[in-house]
Amino acid sequence: MAPPSLSFPPAPTPPPGLTRLVECNLAPSTLESNMVTAYTDEVEAQIALVDRATAFLSQRRADLEESLKTAQAIRSPMRRLPPEILGEIFTFAGLDAGFLTFDSAPWLLTRICRHWSAVCLATPKLWSTLVLNLDGPEPPGMVALTKLHLQRSANVPLSVQFSEEDGVKSSSPILEAIISHSDRWRIADVYLTLPLLNQITSIRGRLSSLTQFMVSVDYAASDSVELDAEFWNILTIAPNLQFLRAHSWDMRTMRPTPFTVAWNRLTRLSTTFASNTEALSILRQLSDIVECKFAFTMTDPLQMDSPVIRLPHLRFLGLQIQDPQDAQVGRPGSMYSSMLDFLVTPCLQSLATDDTADESAVLGLIDRSDCATSLTTFRFQSTLLIDRDLLLRLIAKMTQLTSLDISDLPRSSPFIRTLASRWVGRRPHDRPSRLTVRITDRGYVPNRGMSELVKMRKDALFLEIKRDSYFADIVLEPLEERPYS
Repeated sequence: MAPPSLSFPPAPTPPPGLTRLVECNLAPSTLESNMVTAYTDEVEAQIALVDRATAFLSQRRADLEESLKTAQAIRSPMRRLPPEILGEIFTFAGLDAGFLTFDSAPWLLTRICRHWSAVCLATPKLWSTLVLNLDGPEPPGMVALTKLHLQRSANVPLSVQFSEEDGVKSSSPILEAIISHSDRWRIADVYLTLPLLNQITSIRGRLSSLTQFMVSVDYAASDSVELDAEFWNILTIAPNLQFLRAHSWDMRTMRPTPFTVAWNRLTRLSTTFASNTEALSILRQLSDIVECKFAFTMTDPLQMDSPVIRLPHLRFLGLQIQDPQDAQVGRPGSMYSSMLDFLVTPCLQSLATDDTADESAVLGLIDRSDCATSLTTFRFQSTLLIDRDLLLRLIAKMTQLTSLDISDLPRSSPFIRTLASRWVGRRPHDRPSRLTVRITDRGYVPNRGMSELVKMRKDALFLEIKRDSYFADIVLEPLEERPYS
């Protein structure tokens, strides 16, 4: 390694006559050859000296850069952040921490340094989210870890999510620890088999802070256990509940979720009822509803003289018949009325009907509610023969439509051409920036009319055609307002 002074000898002087030898092809004399050899040896020695100096300088630079990083870290603005702001940053860092472990936030943050640990312990909000998987044997110390986590959350509202699919446990000490704090639950997302659902029936009357409740009941996973009837009463006293997503199913189909709830307080609801009559009865109580997704397993005749239900705040509505092939009573479009015939929804933005209404019922809702210009999303599925002309009239009224889904539309080509012609015929400033259309046509032949599809895209009309029905269960789709937000 070269010394720090980095002194170098003067460059070696070429031997006499070197230039003459370079400019010709004559062989050098013995004396000249010896002089050239001595010269090259001296040049190579100085190159080696420069290489050592370069290595020294590179290492010196790396050492200086490391010292600079250390010094700059000491001056980092993070060190000057008030503990309250640092705690808020930690809170956002823990939003997607996943299941509770020592290696995820907030526990991981407590092991960085004493200062960060003190900030974490002084920020109860950081400990307010708890996500647990109760499958399998309980890890050693998990009950104590859960209790300590809850203790550090102090008295702030909690967001809890716990799941279990094994169906082998009759009770869980971890779950019992969470239940003991149910009066602080603000958001609860529950996916448990029947034995553990029976365990949480004790939360009834202890949900004073609950605003959002999501529950999934899997009867198929625990066919040897009966669900306690009291489970359906756990929400009877939940004065702040506004968001409810409740689904249950067995190996064959979805089943009703007969919760007793203060329906008039709900703003968002997704669930399954035994019949359209029951669903309509509940809908009459949802005076403040903003988003509503209903499924029902049977259609009853509806009384045509029933009073109209006005839903002034409703923006998202989805209705579906669960397993319509097995529905035992009536079909919309014959002598049986659709639920839409009884609704007035002046602010409706999104409508999805899965075999629950025909074109006339949808058109009647739009005319009665005067909501054609507010609708931006329309999904329509029917096992009955679709009236294309009426459907086109219906779509023409929805001048702000940006998303259109139609399932089971045979021989769709004429419909598509008419729809595209009308879209192109509208002036760009009189229509939305784009329209996405998805159609199911069992007789559709792929790759036919590709040039037409390309032209449609140039006109901001995006078309997707499939041969198989792709309508997912409306009620299983997420509600617009995300939990944990």
